[in-house]
Formats: sequence, structure tokens, C-alpha cells
Amino acid sequence: MQDDYLFRNGIHACAVGGDYVLLDTALDRYLYLSGSQAAWFSDIAAAPKTGMSGLAGQFAERLCDKHVLTRSKDLGQPIHLTPPCGVHASIYDLDIGQGHAPSLRHLATLVALRAAWGLARRVRGGRLAATLTAAQQWKQTARAKASGSDARAIDLARSFHALTPYCVSIHDACFLRSMLLLQFLAHYGVDADWIFGVRLSPFAAHCWVSRNGIVLNEERDTCADYQTLMVI
Repeated sequence: MQDDYLFRNGIHACAVGGDYVLLDTALDRYLYLSGSQAAWFSDIAAAPKTGMSGLAGQFAERLCDKHVLTRSKDLGQPIHLTPPCGVHASIYDLDIGQGHAPSLRHLATLVALRAAWGLARRVRGGRLAATLTAAQQWKQTARAKASGSDARAIDLARSFHALTPYCVSIHDACFLRSMLLLQFLAHYGVDADWIFGVRLSPFAAHCWVSRNGIVLNEERDTCADYQTLMVI
């Protein structure tokens, strides 16, 4: 009996309708599977229980050649589709993201994090995988401090939004803002999730930070337009 096909490490996937979107964090690329390819991928994912057609097997080998799938347990993990993340509220819906007086201590922290990110980005070459690895380390640090609560996360997010005009350009995309917010929270011992989502027609990718279903830097309705692809 042949080994099952596995996602190569760094691959994340979600279903959008009858199609699939995959993110390869190692190579910083998206893959979109629709039509016959989506059907074959469904067969591949279900193969351990139901087997697969010959065409699906051929497609699986093609995905191995493209470093999306592997048979090596050392290089991969079971094929898994990221489930939707529940969004119960947004900091903006709760009307608590405005009018927060900036803290000089928080400003110094955010400026330092922004500068450190600029240096790290030059060293790492802006690679997605390296950034995600760093984000996981921040989360581990936050959990070790264990000083966070939902109320604390909301209060810090309010400070973050009050301070970003001083050190983050309006042209900075959701990726940088979410990354800085995640690191800012972790610095003060608050663990949160960095959520990546996608939508089709037209294709778009987005990310935001959430804690226990409360979105800390985006509108709830905006998040609802995206299917969860990856959670850090």
C-alpha cells in the first residue's frame, strides 16, 4: 500500500464554493483549483478512505512535482482545509476604537517594533515564511507571559490605532498593520490570532488580527467576505 499524499510543509488550503485556494508560504504563492482540478483534489484529500481515480492520481503527482504535495512524512502533514474562523464582533462595531489618548510608552514600543521590522525585512528579504515563523515566536512569548485578557487586548488595540498615524503610512497594507498589531500585543503579553482570508470574483487576499472572535483591526462585515485560509 502506498503512503498517502500529504501537504508539503507550509501549504494551507480552504474551500471556496466548489473550488479550492492554496497558499504556499515557502514560495509565497497562491494556487487556484477549479473545475476538474478541484474534483481531482477532492479525490486526493479523501483518498485515505475512498481511494482516487487514475486522473486524480496523475494530478497528485503533478502537485508533487510542483512541491505542493509530498509522500514524505518528514516533509509534510495531512491534507487539511482551514475551517472558517467565527467573527462575533469588531472593535469598531463595539465603538471602542476611537478617541483613545495615545501613550508615549506605547508609542516608543510601536516605533521600535516598526524599526526592527524594517531591519529584519532587509535581512530576510521580505520572505513570508520567515515572517510567519517570527509571528509564531511572538505568540509563544505572549502565552508565556500569560498577562492577556480580551479587555486588555481591546485596550491595547485602541492604543495601537491611536498611534499608527505617527509611524505607519496610510499606504501600508493590511499585512504590515496586522503584523505590527500582533507583535505589539505580544510585547505586552497578549496572545491573538493572525488570520488570512481569500475571496473570489475578483480574487483578493486580506488579513486581520482577532482574539476570541473579536476582530481588532477590521470591520466585521469585511471579514465575513473572506474565507479563512490560514491562522497563525
